[in-house]
Amino acid sequence: MISKLPQTVYCERGNSMSFMAEPVNAVTNLAFLIAGYFGYRLLKNRIINSKELVVVPWMLMLVGLGSFAHHTARSSITLVFDALPIYLFILYALFLTLKELLGSKLKSSLVLIGFVVCTNSNVF
Repeated sequence: MISKLPQTVYCERGNSMSFMAEPVNAVTNLAFLIAGYFGYRLLKNRIINSKELVVVPWMLMLVGLGSFAHHTARSSITLVFDALPIYLFILYALFLTLKELLGSKLKSSLVLIGFVVCTNSNVF
C-alpha cells in the first residue's frame, strides 16, 4: 500500500531521484526546527504556561525532520514521514481551536472524529 503512494514532481527536482535534488525545499525545513526550538524554550522557561501546548514544539520539529527526509531522499516511505506529522499537527491545532470554541474536550473530540471520518472516507 505504501509503495503505491503518488509522488509529485516538483520543478526543483524534475525527474531526478538523487539525494538533495530539492535543496531549497530541504533547507526551508530549518524554519520548523527553529520554531520548534524557540517554542520549546518558551515552554521550558514558563513564558508560556500551557500543558496542552507542550507537544506543539515537538510536532513542529517532526514536521521539519519528516519533510527534510522526503525532500532529500524521496520515496513512498519518506512521503509518509513528510505527510503524517503535518496531518497530526493540523488535527491537533483543529482540536485546540474547537476546544476553545465549544468549551468541551468531548464535543471537540467528537467533531474532530467526524471530520476525519468524513474527509477520509475513501481511505477507510
